[in-house]
Amino acid sequence: MTTAMVLSSVAEQPSGASQRLALTNSFDVYILRLKQLSQQDAQGLNTFQSDRAGELQKCCSSTEATNKTPSILSAKAHELLSSLKSPVDTSRTVVPLLENKPLCRQLFDEQVVPVWTGTNWIDSRYLAFNGFTPPDKIQKHLMELNYWEQNFGVHSEPERAKEPFSGRNTGKINGLRLAIINNGFLVKYDTTFGIWRITGTNVPAARLQ
Repeated sequence: MTTAMVLSSVAEQPSGASQRLALTNSFDVYILRLKQLSQQDAQGLNTFQSDRAGELQKCCSSTEATNKTPSILSAKAHELLSSLKSPVDTSRTVVPLLENKPLCRQLFDEQVVPVWTGTNWIDSRYLAFNGFTPPDKIQKHLMELNYWEQNFGVHSEPERAKEPFSGRNTGKINGLRLAIINNGFLVKYDTTFGIWRITGTNVPAARLQ
């Protein structure tokens, strides 16, 4: 091997090493952020309680002002929402009645996550977006996050924390949270409605309505 070839070979090595280091660092950063989320959750920093009547009134007022529904639902979504069983305790905010789970899965296929208002089921998108205009990708992440939270998460059902870790889908839920956060949006869990909602952003295009 000539001196030139040796030098060329040596020169190429740092590039591959740098790539491997970058991947390692990216994974380390991801794990660090997951740990930070867990610490914040333990301190109650990622949950809040909203005013149910005020939020629903805000939703209705916006609908009347724009002469539009908060979200356009398919006929199938309307039918599924009307088929959901109401909780025995109508003050409950969380969906997961066992008999509702198959319907919730079908609603998710329609990009709808139901919320109980105290009297009826509605599409949660307006509440989840909270006056922000997130990109389609973030909207889908948020709907997916709320589906997994309602059906498998420990915020919506604290008793699930006693289940084996692998059965709680914590990784899936926290991964979706990070995907939203890494795209410039802050999300917190609203215990009033039992959903994750956008509460802030550093993305200029996502202005308040």
